[in-house]
Amino acid sequence: MRIDIAKPGVDAIATCFLFTVEEGPVAGSVFAFRGATAVQRGAAQFDPETRKFRIPTTMLNADHQGVVDALGGNVTLSLQEGTTPTGTIEGTLDANHALVGTAHSTFQGVALRIDSPQGSFDVDPADVSADITAIPPAEGTQYSHPVPLAIRKGQIVILKGRAVHRIGGCPPPPDTRKNECCCKPPCCSVEAHGHCTCFRVGSAHPEQLLFVASHPGVTASPLGQDRVLVYKTITNLGPEPVEIYWDGAPPAYMVPAQMAPLAPGNSLTVAAGRAVKVKYAGAAGGEARGFDVISWCCPPFGTNVGK
Repeated sequence: MRIDIAKPGVDAIATCFLFTVEEGPVAGSVFAFRGATAVQRGAAQFDPETRKFRIPTTMLNADHQGVVDALGGNVTLSLQEGTTPTGTIEGTLDANHALVGTAHSTFQGVALRIDSPQGSFDVDPADVSADITAIPPAEGTQYSHPVPLAIRKGQIVILKGRAVHRIGGCPPPPDTRKNECCCKPPCCSVEAHGHCTCFRVGSAHPEQLLFVASHPGVTASPLGQDRVLVYKTITNLGPEPVEIYWDGAPPAYMVPAQMAPLAPGNSLTVAAGRAVKVKYAGAAGGEARGFDVISWCCPPFGTNVGK
């Protein structure tokens, strides 16, 4: 692929920002933000003898949106006011002006701010880098940093973790894929802890029951003996959103008033008496995967019930 390094310009690129929480009250969660990043490329320096080039770059903006329950819901992610991270692209061209191997792209001091219903949070500045195969970088390129970053409110560290700035959309984070096939089906007798299942929903298979305390088709009894009390935590690994329904009447088990959206990289816990269902809520042709865990369950009158 021929690379034209002589012409400066501005690249507006669809990007995704993923923050994996390593320390804090929601450790293990992944915050996902979708949006765009604009990068200005300056005039290239080129040595015709070595065929090496160097292009100065400036990150003009990084505007993203997401849903983070731990921060109160809808949030925005952008560069901290007054910051303009600068960097370089360095590589080598062959005689046909195609890249030899990959070029190395870096940005210094990328400082981000999260604005949320709970206030503004600053992400520690980071030097990020990536090996790229095209200019601008191709879909799937990931800029990362070597050390964990803190998310702060003022001087107080709220969370700590690692971030990836990815060209293109948000996939399920690689370090959480191990949870996609994590567990056996739950069986709830007198008391259950830690029982876990996995879900996968999409356009072709839009919904899946995660828990049911009575078999589909069994009507609710006047005494409510088809019900239990279960606490269930559902985690959506993405890449698309889902909706969680609980305690509807069989066989649908869906009540609009008892529904909560669940964005990629987030978890929620529901207390249910009859059933919990996940329903796909993303774009056509996409899918969402995740897992759910029973933290506690006890059916009425010591009756054994299960999935």
